[in-house]
Amino acid sequence: MVSARCHPDPASAAHSCRIAAKSEELPGAADIGLTHKQIHEARQIRDAEQAQPGVIRQILD
Repeated sequence: MVSARCHPDPASAAHSCRIAAKSEELPGAADIGLTHKQIHEARQIRDAEQAQPGVIRQILD
């Protein structure tokens, strides 16, 4: 979904156009009841689990 604010020339503003279109659809941190810090910590856990599958389970057990 591309907004009307996008430039018709794909070489000029395509990247910012895609970002604008996505940000219009996605809720922000406050909209879903989380702080930016909580989202950051969740991403760190996600990345740790991707790097070493099962590492979170080992820590919790």
